[in-house]
Amino acid sequence: MDDPARVALATADYADALRYNRVALGALRDAVAALALVPGRKALVVVSGGIVDDPEVGELAQVVDASRAANAVLYFLDVRGLEGSGYLAEQPSTGPPGPPSTTVQTLLRQGAGIGTERLADETGGRTFASNDLAGGLRRVAAEAHSYYLLGYVPAERLRPGERKVAVRVRRPGLTVRSRPAWRAEGTQPRAAAASAPPLGTASGSDGRTPASSGPTRDALDLLARSGADLADVPIALSSYVFDETAPGRARVVVAADLDLPPAKGGTEVAFRMLVVPLAQGTGLQHDGTEALEPSPEPPWTGGFGTHAPLARTFDLAPGRYQARLAVEAPGGVRRGAATLTFDVPPLAGLRLSSPIVTDRLGDRLDRAPRPVVRGLEAFWPNATLYCQFEVYGADRGPTGSPAVEAGYTLRAPDGIVVKSASPTRIQPTPEGRVLRLFGFPLGGLGPGIYSLRVDVRDVASGATSAATDTFRIQAVRR
Repeated sequence: MDDPARVALATADYADALRYNRVALGALRDAVAALALVPGRKALVVVSGGIVDDPEVGELAQVVDASRAANAVLYFLDVRGLEGSGYLAEQPSTGPPGPPSTTVQTLLRQGAGIGTERLADETGGRTFASNDLAGGLRRVAAEAHSYYLLGYVPAERLRPGERKVAVRVRRPGLTVRSRPAWRAEGTQPRAAAASAPPLGTASGSDGRTPASSGPTRDALDLLARSGADLADVPIALSSYVFDETAPGRARVVVAADLDLPPAKGGTEVAFRMLVVPLAQGTGLQHDGTEALEPSPEPPWTGGFGTHAPLARTFDLAPGRYQARLAVEAPGGVRRGAATLTFDVPPLAGLRLSSPIVTDRLGDRLDRAPRPVVRGLEAFWPNATLYCQFEVYGADRGPTGSPAVEAGYTLRAPDGIVVKSASPTRIQPTPEGRVLRLFGFPLGGLGPGIYSLRVDVRDVASGATSAATDTFRIQAVRR
């Protein structure tokens, strides 16, 4: 390869692969590091086309160290399945080699297999290069239910560095998979979340960007960015899409209910909330501390109904998003993390806001009580539910005032309509908003998941629109 043009092409291919490799390893390192907050042995399944074992990339060793510190085993399901044997199978047996791009891509494919094998071997896992991904997942699940935990006290506990470990069994015909080494306590590199690149604009509860330093912020940042859910503090997330705040952008509220012990004076929690588009784009985040007010009348001792929800507002363009919330309870001994995927629909034409289905009413708004957004849409059978929605894009007609009719139907888990209301005219507010709040008791309805559908019609144009929400009626234990 003495042709400068061919060398330049090969160099560019390698630079692209190196960048993608580092991004993948960085995300995997953060996911594994976050698992250290979850007690016990963990199995992390990575569905991937492979990660190249490149000696120029130090992140691969960091993934191994993080997995050992977190007691996490890595399994790889190769999405490429079974394929040819690589470069020799693709190139003719005689003649000059193909273009440098073909050579580099072939080497990358081979290196990807070697890298995943190394990560799996050094963490006690394995790789599955098969076209049967479901079968691979079943084998991972089977191995997660059958393992031994061995412990010992090393002779030189204070000597730094890596120690080799070999596990052998006397019974013939058995194969042992275990981590081949461990690193002395205190020598693992700490995965500092503060070094992660920012996702976009950030603000705390006071509108400022808090510093990302200290163990609390690092733990929350790892949890938020890792994708690993943690139920030490159970979290329920919901999203609500409302009015258009700017051309092509809607106001979106992400609300969370936290399962915290009742507290007369409220509870202050630390949190980090990320909203990231699942297509290419810039994410947004809020973080800081939030004083959650106690519920005025907790419906039961403990549970999601004891505090006001934690809610934050984002301006988002239409598309699909993923929200991540990580929280830390007072004292720093309990943390939680949860994930929500939601859609922001197109903002053109007649449309409805997300229905707010809740069992709580707050301050009055436009001469009507304001419903409280909830992260958990599960209610007790003796509750009264309220639903509020707003209609956008209605034709104002010759009178200059929108004329919209709306009704609803409530269906039980078996699909039978159990409650309904015929369409009636919505009286606009003095500001011209088309807003309706209605309610109904849940008495007499059995437990299960119910579907609430709201239908609206623009009288002037004849256009129609609908929105559906689901909620659960809790079963009461006698």
